[in-house]
Amino acid sequence: MLQEALMNDFSRMTEESLWDKLAESSGSERPEILQQLGWRAIQREKWGEAISILEEAKAAYEQIGCSSDVRMCLHWIARCAGNMSNSEMAIAEHINVLNMLQEQGPLDEFGAKTVDAIGCEYRDAGQQKKAGEYFGQAARLHDSNQSKYFAENSARKWIETIRRVGNWVDMLEATDIVLRNSTNLESHIHARVGQILAACHIPDSGYDIDDLLAKCSRLDTAHADEEMSFEISLAKIAVLQLRGKLAEAESLALSARDHARACDDTNYQAQFIIAAAQTMLDRKPEAAVELLLVAQDLGEVLSDRDLLDHVGTSLMHIREARRSEPQPTLWDAATSNT
Repeated sequence: MLQEALMNDFSRMTEESLWDKLAESSGSERPEILQQLGWRAIQREKWGEAISILEEAKAAYEQIGCSSDVRMCLHWIARCAGNMSNSEMAIAEHINVLNMLQEQGPLDEFGAKTVDAIGCEYRDAGQQKKAGEYFGQAARLHDSNQSKYFAENSARKWIETIRRVGNWVDMLEATDIVLRNSTNLESHIHARVGQILAACHIPDSGYDIDDLLAKCSRLDTAHADEEMSFEISLAKIAVLQLRGKLAEAESLALSARDHARACDDTNYQAQFIIAAAQTMLDRKPEAAVELLLVAQDLGEVLSDRDLLDHVGTSLMHIREARRSEPQPTLWDAATSNT
């Protein structure tokens, strides 16, 4: 394995000596030297060079039938590809690792981490739905393996993708995993906010929204963190919208937007602008359009495709509503000033 190769005599040799040694090596020694050279390239952040060397090491291990070493080479090739922003290659190699692990039986912690890594690559590639599927699998695996830290970590990433995609039924399971595995106040606030948002979208969720809001407020007081306050504000806005208190929701969203702007937090500023615009879609469409165009500019700055899609959907809603409005007749036009 790679770690073993790093601990033998090869780790004490210079790169020049390793290349000389490689030229005269054969058998199991050859892939071990290649692994060491690949690791040296990784340390220098020469990702493309590392991939080429590790692919050669993988082929050599395949020839001598060392499946565990083949798997480790694939793992590091995937990591290097991810560092090069080559999500397609990273996903393919991580999936190859996953397939090899599944052939051996139930996935252990390393297998669950591999599933999580696939989710990260899909997320970075902008494929939030696929990312959520893998984060969900990873969270369940870590939860069943009682790996509390990793279960919480995967479940929180799952929650973020659910909020972007809107798959609210999954939110109930994801938040339960976080609450079951974490004692971190920030994680608990994220989970409670997720439950509130899910309850706003699922009438029969069984959650008491007021009770969840009270729990969030208590946690926020204990945590005293700007980001968590922003999260709770988003939840409160959603509840006000659910209850038809659109003017109150608008006021809170605009106030929170100003707070986020003062904190130089572009991400939350954009989220609150969209939240405010949503309260205005039917009441103040012109004002909503103005806000959405500002959010669109912020989305471009953030390179956030999901945010831009959200803005586009809201603008489409306004355009369709305008088309459905009765058009003035010639008689209306002729008599409008009389």
